[in-house]
Amino acid sequence: IEPPPPNRFLEAAKVGDAESVKKFLEDPKHKIDQKDPAGVTALMHAAKNGHLNVCKVLAEGGARFSAKDDAGETALMKAAKNGYLDVIRFLVDAHVQQRRKTQVLSLTGVNDAPSKTEQRRVVDATDDEGVTALMKAAEAGQSEVVELLISLNANTGAKDDEGWKVIMWAAIAGHLPIVEWLVTEQ
Repeated sequence: IEPPPPNRFLEAAKVGDAESVKKFLEDPKHKIDQKDPAGVTALMHAAKNGHLNVCKVLAEGGARFSAKDDAGETALMKAAKNGYLDVIRFLVDAHVQQRRKTQVLSLTGVNDAPSKTEQRRVVDATDDEGVTALMKAAEAGQSEVVELLISLNANTGAKDDEGWKVIMWAAIAGHLPIVEWLVTEQ
């Protein structure tokens, strides 16, 4: 069986070609949240590769930030593993705003700064094994991402399906500076 031909829309997102992504989105046959054979969307490809400009184009087009690939990973998780701080900040802010728009009425008002609860709901999303973006960043040795996610109210006490916390993910991967930082910051 031959693999399917490459999807030019997803490839444009993967390589950071924002202009091509915009053009593809003008054609209604290109669905913004279409997935490749592994369930990866254009937003996930762009986030994984640090293409903030493409993430912004896709956000403007209405891409779902909560979409998950076949392993349950989100765009935020992919950016976290690869250390893209600007993409992470954008994804969290844009996802919180998208969540607010889908809520019927908010007593606090739409223009208020995101609450800790709203941010935590976004940053603490889990994959199919209960692993968060914070755990993935710690495992990958992305110390700046770990600090950023914690500043965005990530739950350092969260456990995955095996009962592992973020400090365990950092330790098992041999990232002692992250382990030390987590211990001193807790």
